[in-house]
Amino acid sequence: MTKEEKLISYIAPIAFMVVIISVIPWALNFVSYAINVDIAYLTLSAGRLLDGQAMSQAYYDTNLPLSIIVQVPAVLIHKITSIPLYYATTIYTFFLLLLSSISINLLLKNIKDITISQRYIVLSVFIVMNTIKPGYDFGQKDHILAMALFPLVLAQILITARIDFNKALKYSVLFAGSLLILLKPHYGLVPAAIFLHRIFYQRRLNIFKDIDFIFLSAMALLYIAVIFIFFPDFISIILPDILKYYASDISPEIIKLGLILMAQAAMPLLVCQLFFKQAPALISIFSIISAICFIPFIMQGKGWAYHSIPADIFFYSSIGLFIGYIISFALENLKIKKFKQTTELLVVTGLLLFMALKNYEKNIDIPTHDSYKNTEFAKMINECGSENCSFLVLHDMINISPELSVYTGHRHASRFPTMWFVPFLLNAQNRLDEYEMPLMTQKEIDKATNKYTNMIADDIEKYNPDIIFVGLFPNPVKEGELFDFRDYLLKKNPQRFEKIWNSYNLETSLDVNRLEYMERLKPGEKLIRYNIYKKKVVTKGNENE
Repeated sequence: MTKEEKLISYIAPIAFMVVIISVIPWALNFVSYAINVDIAYLTLSAGRLLDGQAMSQAYYDTNLPLSIIVQVPAVLIHKITSIPLYYATTIYTFFLLLLSSISINLLLKNIKDITISQRYIVLSVFIVMNTIKPGYDFGQKDHILAMALFPLVLAQILITARIDFNKALKYSVLFAGSLLILLKPHYGLVPAAIFLHRIFYQRRLNIFKDIDFIFLSAMALLYIAVIFIFFPDFISIILPDILKYYASDISPEIIKLGLILMAQAAMPLLVCQLFFKQAPALISIFSIISAICFIPFIMQGKGWAYHSIPADIFFYSSIGLFIGYIISFALENLKIKKFKQTTELLVVTGLLLFMALKNYEKNIDIPTHDSYKNTEFAKMINECGSENCSFLVLHDMINISPELSVYTGHRHASRFPTMWFVPFLLNAQNRLDEYEMPLMTQKEIDKATNKYTNMIADDIEKYNPDIIFVGLFPNPVKEGELFDFRDYLLKKNPQRFEKIWNSYNLETSLDVNRLEYMERLKPGEKLIRYNIYKKKVVTKGNENE
């Protein structure tokens, strides 16, 4: 061992601990943040799953069943220990991050051409990119997928290079990666690309005998079997609606953005191939994988920040290694051969600390657990006076109902997280009325509208909500008009909703700044008016408001 290798063996763990310490202020703040809306809904759905309720009747969502199954451990932590659900989800995600980080460190140790400083650069980037960078999206399904995908890729690299490593580690990583990649099956493109590379690298076609191919194939088949056996209604009822009303909407802007991000992700690969052909192979590998991960970003078509988490982790890992290599290359050409590893590690660590600080500043105004408990909506729900109080929030794509359910302990009187199908149906009707290229015929629109309004009515009759919040949102297809769910439901299904609305009185209206409930607002959004309806109290022979 050279003097620098001995020195770096001491400095690298210290630099890594400094990165860990830089994450602590963010972590302490994150623990106080109100639960993320998607995580809230998925964990509530996992609770309904554990209660034996059918997906189409209790948690009718656009997510695949695995997105709900993967949150079962958090719900069990909550049920077994009585830890509040919003803390249980955080504990669960940090535990997954710990396991993933340990796996990555062990896998990197098996890559012979990687230096100690490069190993710790990858680990440090991984920690920052899985905590401070995701911010409020920490624990999202894309984040959980990314924490499994990164070690899966490293394991596949070792297998491709015919490097043998610990079997327990190999099987654990392949199991977790093969399972969690199914959270978003689009990411199957990543192992597929690695298999394609292996065919050319090893000059053989029979990769189906490889252990990673067996794990990935077996897990995919097992998942399909689980869905057909335990979630048949997802296949027959929910999936067709997702494909028609939700997944089909990919705007040209998202495609353009995705292609730009793919080009950006490929830059380290391009620069290394043109100018630095002796650069560590991991720079190019991570760059390629990042570019591939932006294909699912485009396929999802929403452009939400957390959809880019897997791609971002690989991209910044590539950039971290690239910056370190450039520093080492420059010192080598300046005939300064001592302390190359130390210098590259300290510079990259410094950049990560700066990045951590800048991203930490962005997350300081997020609602907290205490502030959410004290919102007007939460107070109204808690004061409803019924032991088994339930409530309903009628809205399209803006979601506050799962968090209200978590913090009040009362049930949201709907199987839907949002009325995600309404914008599509409104757009389809508008396209038909304006004689543009129709998305659906009038018969198809009427049939779908009748189906969903009946489902909403069924839920209201089933859960009998004590209070209903109706948001007056800008109409998504008619500029300058407000969209009122109450009027919409009465117009589209008067037979069911005249009776339902006769059971409620308009109690009051509130102009709400939804930053009290959410991380961010729609562009240009200010205050949203909500009409609050309360169930009439029925006495003997009388109805009292």
